[in-house]
Amino acid sequence: MRVLADILKKSQFDFSQRGNQMLVVEVIRVGFYAAILFVTALLTIQQPHFVNLDLISPIYGLLSCAFIVHLFHVWFFDQALRNWYVKAAIFAFDTLLLTAIIYHSGVSQSIFLFLFLVNIVLCGFVFRTRGAIVLALWTSILFSILLLLGTDEIGQKIIFILGINNLAFFVVAVLSGLLSEQITTMGVELKERGRDIQVLQDYNKLIVDNVPTGILTMDPFGKVIHSNPSALKILNIKENVVGQAVMRWFPHFNDYFDKTTEPAKLRAEIIPHRRILHVRKSDEEKRIYELICSPMREGEGNLSGFILLFEDNTELSRLENDVRQAEKMAAIGQLAAGIAHEIRNPLASISGSVELLFSLLKSQTDDEKKLMNIVMKEIKRLNGLVGEFLDFVRPEGSPESQINLNEVVISVIELIKMNKTLNQRVNLVHDLQSQKPILGNFNKLKQAVLNILINAYQAMEKKDDGKITVRTLDYPEKVILKIRDEGVGMNESTVKKMFEPFHTTKKTGTGLGLAVTHKILEVHGAKVYVDSELNQGTEFVIEFPSNQEVVNSKIELLTKDKNSTEILKRGRS
Repeated sequence: MRVLADILKKSQFDFSQRGNQMLVVEVIRVGFYAAILFVTALLTIQQPHFVNLDLISPIYGLLSCAFIVHLFHVWFFDQALRNWYVKAAIFAFDTLLLTAIIYHSGVSQSIFLFLFLVNIVLCGFVFRTRGAIVLALWTSILFSILLLLGTDEIGQKIIFILGINNLAFFVVAVLSGLLSEQITTMGVELKERGRDIQVLQDYNKLIVDNVPTGILTMDPFGKVIHSNPSALKILNIKENVVGQAVMRWFPHFNDYFDKTTEPAKLRAEIIPHRRILHVRKSDEEKRIYELICSPMREGEGNLSGFILLFEDNTELSRLENDVRQAEKMAAIGQLAAGIAHEIRNPLASISGSVELLFSLLKSQTDDEKKLMNIVMKEIKRLNGLVGEFLDFVRPEGSPESQINLNEVVISVIELIKMNKTLNQRVNLVHDLQSQKPILGNFNKLKQAVLNILINAYQAMEKKDDGKITVRTLDYPEKVILKIRDEGVGMNESTVKKMFEPFHTTKKTGTGLGLAVTHKILEVHGAKVYVDSELNQGTEFVIEFPSNQEVVNSKIELLTKDKNSTEILKRGRS
């Protein structure tokens, strides 16, 4: 029996296969021989006075012979499977052995007569209808001989018993053969359907595993049941998330999940829910997620869990902001260029005319001189503002030099430390880890970084302490500069407008500093991201491409056409 168990354990059981059918047949045959042994032993123990040992002993001998034969059959099971005549001989042997057992247990009173039918049924499963009929014929011959030899008189009763049993043998043979064919056919169909289902499951898994959208399925309490690889990638998770609460990553959904003690409770008020979440994890930059959470219901509408679909739209949001900024800058640039050109010429005429009038005055009082100085000073200031306009809209020259971003930062820090107008109580910390060179204009980048740092100091001018952190980092195909302050911060509306010309939150200033800074960084192929919160501070993240071919291609696009709109659009593409 242990050998049979090992064979069953090793085989992937499929009843439609002949080998598996033969294995089941062998288990049943050994089982009914064991049943005969058990019944015989039970009778011997319980009725010792009524049992004749001389009659019982042959039964034990026959059973021993049966176990030995079938032990060899199991031992050489694989070889026996390949030879049909071996299997047929085993069935013929079992019929002969059962005939002998019935003979010794009493033909008319034997309780083992039904085993003939069992043996025929088993043969039908292995050899189908034809084999079962042949075995039924062999059984009929042996049973007829047994019945005729076991009685002295042949009467109608014996003939009736003989006819009924022989008829039963053949009827069972036909039915078992048909049943076997039906089971085999059903087994083949089930196997094909199982294969189709497996294909669909594999295809479904392939889709779920490769879709770029993160997918989490959860129970009614918000505990994760399943996740796809995109979900782990978006959330930057390496460990197994099954069983963890989704509120760990999206705490804003805490009020959405059912906390009752009835997981299948019908919650008619729960409907699909869409949110845009801004999430910050410890020191990481803020990420923007778009989430759709929908309840999963069973057939009767009972809540069985939730499915959460989400995407990281941080880069998409940044690109949208860049496009809007580009469109604004293009329009403002064209307008500023036209206005500056139209203003500069009249200004020169006004300035010359005022100087001439002033020189023609024979007597000049102190008030007249004061008024004249004010006029000339304002003309000079307006002329300077127009110059800044023209610098802003004028196409920048192509950066041609490889520079070290760390050297640019160090140069700016030295200037900042010497500027006594800035709040020197602020602690300026730098952590310059970058080693990759970038392609750029040293002085222009110095101007851009200086403008950002000055703004950071001005945001902290009323603080007695605080820290500004400057970091450079190397990433694949890019070099990153981060500048973070602990100043007053900005609201979302101010962040959106901060790079627009003339936009300023200061009492004094032209509002062109950050606009020029953005223009410089854009010409260098850099991407600028700003993350700010009121009373928390502001962080600038500037990504410079370190691949020189990419930098050169972007600069070439930016400098080919002097038209500001075309420059910005082609630079974005």
